[in-house]
Amino acid sequence: MILLTTNTKLDKTNSDSESKFVVKTLQLAPHKVAGKNSICPDSTPGCRRSCIYLAGHGRFAKTQSARMLRTQMYHKYPSSFLYKLDDELNKFEKSANKKGKSPCVRLNCYSDIPWETLTVRDNKNIFDLHPKIQFYDYTKSKQRMLNFIDGQLPSNYYLVFSRSEANESECKEILERGGNVAAVFQEVPSTWLDAKVVDGDSSDLRFLEGKQGIVIGLYEKGIGKQDPTGFVIR
Repeated sequence: MILLTTNTKLDKTNSDSESKFVVKTLQLAPHKVAGKNSICPDSTPGCRRSCIYLAGHGRFAKTQSARMLRTQMYHKYPSSFLYKLDDELNKFEKSANKKGKSPCVRLNCYSDIPWETLTVRDNKNIFDLHPKIQFYDYTKSKQRMLNFIDGQLPSNYYLVFSRSEANESECKEILERGGNVAAVFQEVPSTWLDAKVVDGDSSDLRFLEGKQGIVIGLYEKGIGKQDPTGFVIR
């Protein structure tokens, strides 16, 4: 079983001969889809309902099965899972270096796991073991986001805070402190909460935006177009 894969959005970056980056992601089954313990502890009804987990290739049984198996391995055999992830990251970094490109990895594609708290080996987490890989994620955890803003997370790990129907006041605080916030819109505006909005669908390389206190505007997709919870901003 392979842990690190890509998706359509990342393939655009990986196939771009002008890009300096090559990207992979870890795609698990969100929330409690593959077990009683949630891997999205700060998820809300709106984000779970509008999750793009089943969009694109995710609608195929083979893809769903692979994500389920990875998640079950993470739950049942965490040490083996982390060792395998470590091994695949080593191979990915070597492959990227041969191509003359910088390796980037998004570990939480459909999850929100605090990887910085998980020891892999030699009392080190995954970021310590791979300092030359640029990791990045979205999170709904306010504390994790504040830790990132305050420089308390590994230097090669970048976070964007995700807006939901229940955390708009937290989004405002994050923006005021210089963190970036991702939000889903029916029509992406030029500003939101008095902050500049940039197109988040053209690229997934969020770390390039730094800490500007800006909004990453994403268009509603799939079932999100029928969202009744307020997760999608209309």
